[in-house]
Amino acid sequence: MPSPPLRYRVLIVLLMPFIVLLTLWQAWKVRDKRFALHRLGFSYLTTHRSPLWVHCASVGEMRAALPLINQLRADSRFSPVLVSTATPTGGDVLLQQGWDDIEHVYLPIDSKAAVKRAFKQLKPRAVLLMETEIWPHLINTARRLELPVAIINGRLSQRTMRTPEFLMPVYQQALEQVTLVLAKSDIDKQRFEQLGAPKPHVQSLGNLKFAALSTPTAAPANALQRPFWLAASTHHDEEKQLCSAWLTRQPSSTDLLVIAPRHPKRSARIQNQLKDLRLNFAVRSAGDEVNEQTQVYLADTLSEMPLWLHHAKVVFMGGSLVPIGGHNVLEPAAAGVPIVSGPHLHNFLEEAELLIPSGALHQADSAEEAIDYVNTLLANPDHSRVLGVEGFKAVQTNADMLERYIDALLPLVGTQQ
Repeated sequence: MPSPPLRYRVLIVLLMPFIVLLTLWQAWKVRDKRFALHRLGFSYLTTHRSPLWVHCASVGEMRAALPLINQLRADSRFSPVLVSTATPTGGDVLLQQGWDDIEHVYLPIDSKAAVKRAFKQLKPRAVLLMETEIWPHLINTARRLELPVAIINGRLSQRTMRTPEFLMPVYQQALEQVTLVLAKSDIDKQRFEQLGAPKPHVQSLGNLKFAALSTPTAAPANALQRPFWLAASTHHDEEKQLCSAWLTRQPSSTDLLVIAPRHPKRSARIQNQLKDLRLNFAVRSAGDEVNEQTQVYLADTLSEMPLWLHHAKVVFMGGSLVPIGGHNVLEPAAAGVPIVSGPHLHNFLEEAELLIPSGALHQADSAEEAIDYVNTLLANPDHSRVLGVEGFKAVQTNADMLERYIDALLPLVGTQQ
């Protein structure tokens, strides 16, 4: 089994002092000694014998994988299950589930020594890597130990495909060793093959995020007494663009705008922009009350997006007025809410193609066009509800996504004991 290319090994060695310092700083910042130890490949204290190792980079990947992890842990053909993340916030999402039979660890840095130490302690029987987690030393070590490695919900963005030429052989050699790639779309399947995964090892299975969305859950209680529309997962400058356009288009005095930024730590900067626009706003983290004069409610808190999605009359999905590539438009669709976005949805093309034909998602070219569309839907609640139903129906057409993944993984890892 060939080692990762020399250029990658040299790069890791050269960067290692900086990686170690960054790891120690991150561990100190979150006050988690395990983070530093695990990332360096030490002190993996686990009681599981030959676990199935599932890796999710952070919060988004973890949330998408939760239904599959839950199914794996409940199925004796797959359990026990060990889950790793690269961030503490990703681990927090897992721990919030209260699954006592699932053990959480941090992914080792992709150096030969750290990865080798991790495998020696964890002794997994197979490795599942979520979405775009292509780590050459991790994959190479697993295959040297004759362990299957699968990439699940495989996703490759246009940005990944524009990787510098000198790194392309690194990806190619890693993907050549992967046992199975379960891509989330035909486009991703083609990209994995283009990057080096053998065609017989790649399947286009569908987006695992449908598994979470297809599971009925009770809507959280509405935290606001006023009707509102939502700007979700917004990024720098999007709040200003939306609010400026909204002010010039004379919004209804009865409709409140809730802004839930992608990164709540940007709250102070957003508040300054709202002050500059002379908007009457309230801030959730400050415990501010919403009254009849409030125009904007800044929901600058973590893990409350479902609260806003389920009760919004319309959702603008952020990361799309600026060239971020958008965010998951399936979540508001599953909540039965019509959606509008900006022009930049290149990271969610398949999801957009699913929703646009029925009108469940409208893609606007500018903040002004987005606001005009929002106001149209707010003025026509019956039509808005019809579009929301269409989005919900589109999500439900993929209700069997979890079963597809279980069936595909069973021959690979379900019999490895």
